[in-house]
Amino acid sequence: MTPPKQIRNYQAIADQYIDEVISGKIISGRWTRLACERQRNDLLRQDTENFPYVYDASIGARACRFCELMPHVEGKQFAGKKIILQPWQVFVTLTVFSWRDKEGGSRFRRAYTSVAKGNGKSTWASPIALFRAFADNEPGSQVYSCASSKEQAKITWSAARQMLMNSPQFTQRAGIEIEKHSLHQAKSNSFFRPLASDDRTSEGKNPTLVLFDELHTLQSREFYDSLDTATGKRQGSLLFVITTRGTDLSSCCYELDTEVCKVLSGVLHDETLFGIIYAPDDKDDWATPAAWIKANPSIDVCVSSKTLRDKCAAAIQIPSQQSSFKTKHGNTWVKSDHTWMDMTKFLACGDSALKEDDHLKDDCVIGLDLASKLDILAGMKVFYRTLENKRHYFVFGSYWLPADQINKKENGHYKGWSAQHIINECPGATNDYDAVEDWLRAECKKYKIQSIPHDQYQAVEIVNHLLEEKLPMVEFAQRAVYFTPPMDELEAAVLDKRFHYNCPILAWSISNVVCHRDRNGMLFPTKDAPQNKIDPCVALLMAIGTVMKLAGTPKSSGGGSISIVGNCPCTALAIGEMNNGTLVFVCDKCRAAAAITPHA
Repeated sequence: MTPPKQIRNYQAIADQYIDEVISGKIISGRWTRLACERQRNDLLRQDTENFPYVYDASIGARACRFCELMPHVEGKQFAGKKIILQPWQVFVTLTVFSWRDKEGGSRFRRAYTSVAKGNGKSTWASPIALFRAFADNEPGSQVYSCASSKEQAKITWSAARQMLMNSPQFTQRAGIEIEKHSLHQAKSNSFFRPLASDDRTSEGKNPTLVLFDELHTLQSREFYDSLDTATGKRQGSLLFVITTRGTDLSSCCYELDTEVCKVLSGVLHDETLFGIIYAPDDKDDWATPAAWIKANPSIDVCVSSKTLRDKCAAAIQIPSQQSSFKTKHGNTWVKSDHTWMDMTKFLACGDSALKEDDHLKDDCVIGLDLASKLDILAGMKVFYRTLENKRHYFVFGSYWLPADQINKKENGHYKGWSAQHIINECPGATNDYDAVEDWLRAECKKYKIQSIPHDQYQAVEIVNHLLEEKLPMVEFAQRAVYFTPPMDELEAAVLDKRFHYNCPILAWSISNVVCHRDRNGMLFPTKDAPQNKIDPCVALLMAIGTVMKLAGTPKSSGGGSISIVGNCPCTALAIGEMNNGTLVFVCDKCRAAAAITPHA
């Protein structure tokens, strides 16, 4: 590899990368493709009236150019040579730094890049930090290399320090002082320092850039939260996370990773969060080269495919090594529970044209999940009717949440939903049960409500009031044996396009559900973090379970309520169909491929 002789066209590199990822020329996972699609769509949106951001590629290009003026400092193959950014690094750098708001401040205040080990994260991040500290014309710039330990925090910082030592002309011209624990520029009063969670000195900082390395190793979220808060003090400050996935599903890294996935899939809306995740898809075999390529965008440049092949072969033979291989080289969260619903298919069931008054003649069940303080109080109206011999569900949600929860800093999505009047805001710290009672009375007068299943917890008072008025309140036991049928039926209805809804809160709640089948084949909805609320989903499942009890459960596939779900030969889930007396499973993709395949 030789240093570039002229300034490269970084925007052209990024555009080509986007094209090749989206077209499939570059083997990529779902979250990588969605990140590229988001950037392409944003470039089209910037000329619309309601999009408050502008894209100036020259800003990101300056950052890319600075990176490529710095030398490699590690390894016989690269040491002493100028850095040449890989296309994926150019894409991320341009996207993160080129978007500005109308006042000239940075659009993205948080950036999350998750990639397998060995792909040049530190070599890329070190000059990014130097650029923001000493070459971005920011007076009093404060840049921190952060991690769970001092040793980890110093990895990127030490690489940057060595880059300056190996670039004496630039260092002298810029007036940068290389100290033992700090890099400092007197004329702008700017510095770059390592900072670890055990320093206990994160308060009072006013950072320009917080570069967080290997966030998955952080045990306590207080350090991360204090730095996240600190980045709000400057107009252009950025929390820049580069990490590999890990094993701690209660960590702030897993929380941020999940948030990024929801933003990329459209479940959450946050214009100030950038995210890209290089990882295999859920159904990929971890022991195949395709899975490695998705997790290692610098394969055969920084990380050897032969090395990955050898490590994988060892992991196949020694099961105790598989977890390490999956996380470090496959960039996969290792967990026992898994996300329940295929959100791509669920989101496809959304229909903004749905109207409740179109179902005045349909039978209806209201699932009710009560909450007093922290959780969402959800009432899910499920109308059902038979179309072409199959039962369809039409779902409308009503939600209540205390104002104290809506107004918390970390609950920005609640504020947005409240502003859109999707959530009913209850004054103070608790939900208004009287308002819920009045709502139920009104619904029972207007619609053909057959039953109101509920969790008995916290429901005694409201149930007693409404039973006296002859409302059809019915307890729904919170046990796996009762939740398994509606969970199977909901998944089948989504796959079979028999499920219809029009609410972003429900989609968000569904995406928070994780589960696994126990040894008896039973399912139970749960969540892997307190902030991932699933109350609307639980209310929906109680309603569907009650519909199945009221309307019956046909035994044959396609006969009304339940469709049989199985695996297509390609392993994708599919609805069972009878073919000459045999039940077969063929997914939409394979059916389409068969339709265009010439017959012999």
